[in-house]
Amino acid sequence: MRTQRIETRDGVIWRKYPEPPSSKLWMHNLLTLFARVTGWSMFTATSSKGGLPALMDEAERLKHFQDKGVRVPALSCVTDHYIEMKELGQELGKLIDSMKDNPDKQLVYIKKAARALADIHQKGLAHGRPHLKDITWSNETGQVGFLDLEEDVSVMPFKEAQARDIWLFMGSVTEHLNYQTDKIEQVYKTYKAYHPCKEVEHHLFWFVRKVKPVLNFVECFFRNKLGKDAKNVLVCQKVLEQYNSQFGPYAPPARSAAIGRRPNGSRSRLASHGPKQTA
Repeated sequence: MRTQRIETRDGVIWRKYPEPPSSKLWMHNLLTLFARVTGWSMFTATSSKGGLPALMDEAERLKHFQDKGVRVPALSCVTDHYIEMKELGQELGKLIDSMKDNPDKQLVYIKKAARALADIHQKGLAHGRPHLKDITWSNETGQVGFLDLEEDVSVMPFKEAQARDIWLFMGSVTEHLNYQTDKIEQVYKTYKAYHPCKEVEHHLFWFVRKVKPVLNFVECFFRNKLGKDAKNVLVCQKVLEQYNSQFGPYAPPARSAAIGRRPNGSRSRLASHGPKQTA
């Protein structure tokens, strides 16, 4: 999606335009095939395929999150050509980078983000890509917010979508914490304190154990060619492995129902980031 920053008398708004389907759809399909063959649902591609339908889906997710009490950009205009959203706050990743001379303060703000992610999960939702660049901080309200609900996590079971959220979030904070494993573990413990869900943790650590041989192979043979994102994943993986080692092996998790599925197999677009709630 393409975004444009617009200053108005009432404040800053962001206009988001749809883009044609990505030329990398082959990678999207390959990841989904890999997930089906291996049974590792957390590898299923969730990224937007582009076009107007994807933009309208994001608009509905924004409304759904807002209805659940999650701080996301408020929609000010929805058309067949673009959507407009009010500015939510400053990007948390950039804010934390500006605090490099105060590591303890960096950790405080990252823990706030971990707690906000736990709150999303407690509300029966999943973000899809909770990197620090997709999380905001508002000095005015003193609250964490979330951006870019472009991911369609309805393609995997709900608890696995939440476990994937944790894995992606943890990977995104490692660099900002200067790869200090004790602080990275503190971030996970903060999340767990506010969302102590055994089923989600079970899926997370089952996934950690399954991908361990793959990541060990990558680290062994491609260590000198790895980029920043790969290094972040490897460090996060080792922290979670060490934490998990305290509890012994996990049995394969039971398969939960796919998120947003109705009894007839159709999918609710509004439920694409959480299970349908019933009274």
